[in-house]
This record gives sequence, C-alpha cells and structure tokens, in this order.
Amino acid sequence: MFLGQTVCGKLILDSYNSRLEVDVSLIKEAIKHSSLSEATNVATFSYKFKKTVGYNIVVPASSNDEIVFAKRPGKEFISRFVQNKKPLPTAFICLEIYKFPGSSNEWLLRDSYFGNTRVPEILIGTKGSSEQKRYWDTRAFVWGYCSVVPGSVSKTCPWEF
Repeated sequence: MFLGQTVCGKLILDSYNSRLEVDVSLIKEAIKHSSLSEATNVATFSYKFKKTVGYNIVVPASSNDEIVFAKRPGKEFISRFVQNKKPLPTAFICLEIYKFPGSSNEWLLRDSYFGNTRVPEILIGTKGSSEQKRYWDTRAFVWGYCSVVPGSVSKTCPWEF
C-alpha cells in the first residue's frame, strides 16, 4: 500500500510485515512533512502533531518500580516492563523505514508507534551500548499493553551479567 511521499520525494510503502500501531491517516500526515537522508538504508524519525494523537506505552521507570523482563513475539531482545503504570498521552508518532532493495526512491515502513524516537533495545546475549543501557534503565513498556512470549517473564535483568 502506498503511504505517501516525503518532502524530498521519497515514496513510502507499507511492507508485508510492518507493525501499524499508529492509524494510517497519522502516518500519511507525518510522511508528507518529513525528509530523509541519502546516506542511509534505514531511518527512524518522529513527527510531532499539534495535539495529542495517542498514548506512549514506553514510560519513565526506575529501579524503585515493579520491573519485569520478557520477550515480545518476533523480537530478538528481552524488553523491560513496568507494572502499575499507565501509558502517557503524546503528540508524537515515530516511524521506522528501510530502503527497498535495489531502489533509490522507494522505502518500506517497518514499524510505527506513539511517542518520540526510542533507543534500540538490547539484543539477547549482549550487554548493549552505554546509550542503550542508560535509556532502557530509565524507561520501560507498560505491562499489559503489548504481547509477551509465554514463559519468558523474569525479574532478572538480562543485560546485567
């Protein structure tokens, strides 16, 4: 499905396995106001609307909160979750896109979510970068707002060896 064209003329299409957490009308609006760098094959960008458009399910969380870790379906990392918190209203949506192989002008949507750009999660079996660790030690997904793989829930932090 054709989603839109950026300010710099790049065409954005929906990919077969994209995660459309955000309504398509908001995605289309964000695309027509965005621009992409020529030097990348993957891009993540956020767009701020003038009003609240949804709820961010990644919220501030500290070691004083009830934290659990679990694998989300289809992901190669263990996510941090906070219990007893609610998603926060946001005016931001974020889109992750990648260049269609063999094309200089077509890009495919991989992911969309409410909230500003997130630092990538830490891959299973790694300690992650200091930026990833700082970000995910202070934020977490709100428990109950996304699926987890049964049997993967743990109270042990996977990136603290």
